[in-house]
Amino acid sequence: MAERTVSELEAQALARMRKFALPDAPTFVAGAAAVLLFVVTYVALDQLDHIGPTRSWPVAPWNPELGLCIAAALRWRARVYPLIFIAPVIAALMPGGYAEGDGWWTGVVSVLETYATVWLADKAAARIPLLGQNPLAAILLASLPCALVAATAEAIRLGALANPLPTEGFGINLARLWVGDVIGVFIVTPLFHVNLMPERQITWNRLLEITAQGILVLIAVWLAFGEHPRFASRYFYGVFPPMIWITLRFGMRGAIVMNALAQASMIISLSLAGHENVDVTIFQVLLLVLAASGLTLGMVVDQNRHATAQLHAREDELAASLKIAATGELAGTLAHELGHPLGAISNYASALNHIVREVAPNSEAPRIGAKLSAEIVRATDTLHRLRDFFRTGAMSFEPLDLVTLTKDAVALLKDRLERNGISPHIVIPSRPLMVLGDQIQLRAVIHNLMVNAVDALKPVDADARSMSITLRRHGDSAVLEVEDSGGGVAPDVKDHIFEPLVTTKKDGLGLGLSMSRSVVVAHGGSIELHDSTLGGARFTVTLPREDT
Repeated sequence: MAERTVSELEAQALARMRKFALPDAPTFVAGAAAVLLFVVTYVALDQLDHIGPTRSWPVAPWNPELGLCIAAALRWRARVYPLIFIAPVIAALMPGGYAEGDGWWTGVVSVLETYATVWLADKAAARIPLLGQNPLAAILLASLPCALVAATAEAIRLGALANPLPTEGFGINLARLWVGDVIGVFIVTPLFHVNLMPERQITWNRLLEITAQGILVLIAVWLAFGEHPRFASRYFYGVFPPMIWITLRFGMRGAIVMNALAQASMIISLSLAGHENVDVTIFQVLLLVLAASGLTLGMVVDQNRHATAQLHAREDELAASLKIAATGELAGTLAHELGHPLGAISNYASALNHIVREVAPNSEAPRIGAKLSAEIVRATDTLHRLRDFFRTGAMSFEPLDLVTLTKDAVALLKDRLERNGISPHIVIPSRPLMVLGDQIQLRAVIHNLMVNAVDALKPVDADARSMSITLRRHGDSAVLEVEDSGGGVAPDVKDHIFEPLVTTKKDGLGLGLSMSRSVVVAHGGSIELHDSTLGGARFTVTLPREDT
C-alpha cells in the first residue's frame, strides 16, 4: 500500500473535525434565538388561552398554540417537530398551566396534529388546482378534519380520567376542543405565515383610515363581549361592518390583522368585565365565523386584484406586441422606400467615379468616390438585413471580433465627433474579443449607441462634453459600455426607453434602441441603461463570448 503524505493526513483530520464541529457562530446564535422565541411564544399563548375554561373539564375555549405550531412547521418543516413536543411540556410545568404533569400527552398530540395538517394540506394542494394556488387555504381546510380527530382523542382521554364523570355531555366538550383548535389555526397560523408588510408606503390618510378601522373593531368587540356578554350573539354582528371595510381595503393582510385584533380585544374585554369564569365557547364560535368570513373575503379580494393585475399585464403585452409589429412594418416600409433612392444614388456614384477616373485620375476625387460607393453598399446591406430580421428573424451568424467592430464604428463617426468637439475616451483590449453574431446587425447596434451619445452631448457646453467607450471581458461575456456626460434619460422615460416608438429626441422615431434591444436579445445577450459616472447615461451591452 502506498504511503500517504502528510498533506493527505492533514486533509482527512480536517474533514473529521469539520464533521463534528459546531455550526458557525452567527448560524448557531440565530437558531438558538429562533428556538427560544418559539418556546416563549408558545408558553405565552398557553397562558392566554386559560381565560374562561369550562367548569367540568380543563378545556380552554381556544388553542392558539396549535396555530403557532403549524406556522412553524410550514417554515422549518420536520426540524421543528422536537420543539412542538418540548414546548407543551414546558408550558404544562409553568404556574397555572393546565394538565400539570401531563404535558407529554399534549406534546404528542401537537406533533401528530401538526404533521397531519401539513401533510394533508400538501396532498390537497397537489390534487386540487384551486388550493395549489392558495396554500393558506389548503392549510385552513386541512386543519378542520385533523383538529376533529385530535379533539376526539383528547375528549376520550379526558373523559376516561375524569373523576367524578363530567356532568356535561361528551359531544359538547368535543365541540369545544375542536372549535378551540380550529380558531387557533384560523387566527394564529396566518398571522405568522403571511407577510404582513404593506405593499406600498403608508400615507397619512391611510394611517388615519387604519386607526379609525381599529377603533371601530375595538368598540364593536367591547359592546359584544364586555358590556353585553349575555347578548353577544346579538351585538356581535356589529363587528362585521368594520371587518368588511378592512378586508375590502387591504385584502388578506387586513383580514388576518383584524382577526388577531378581535381575538385579543375579546380576551381583554372578558377579563376587564369580570367574565373570566363564564363559558365563552359560544363567543369563540362567533369569532370563528368572523375569522372564516374575513379570510374567505380576503382571499376573494386578493384573487380579484391578482386577476386584474394579470389582465392589465396582458393588455400591456398586447400593446407592446402591437408596437413591435408596427416597428417591423415601419422598418419594412422604410427599407422598401429607401431602397430605390439608394439604388439610384449607387448608380450615380458609379457614373461619377467613372468620369472622375478619366478626368482627374491623380486627384483625391477617385478615392473619395470609392469611399462613397462603399458607404452606399454598406447602408443598403444594413437596411436590407434589418428588414429581413424584423420580418422573418433571419440572421447570418459568424465569429466576429468586437474590437474590430468598435474601431470601425468609431472611424465612421470620426467626422461627426470632430464637428461636435468630442474626443471620446476609448478603452479597448489589445487582443481580439470574439463573439458569434451577425456582423451588419451588431455594427448597427454599436453605431446607434454612439450616435445617441453624440446627440445627447450637443446641448452640453463644449468644455463639458465627455464620452467614454469601453470594451472588456467579464467572465464568459463580452461587455460594451457607451456613456456620456449629457442630460441623461428622464425618470418617466427610463423604464420604457427600449420600447418601440419611445424617444427623448424631438426629431426621433423611437426605433433605434428598440431595434438594438431586439438584435442583442436575438444574439443571446442583454442591453441595459444605467446612470453614468460622467453625469449622463450609460448603455451596457453584454454578449456571450465565443473565445471561452
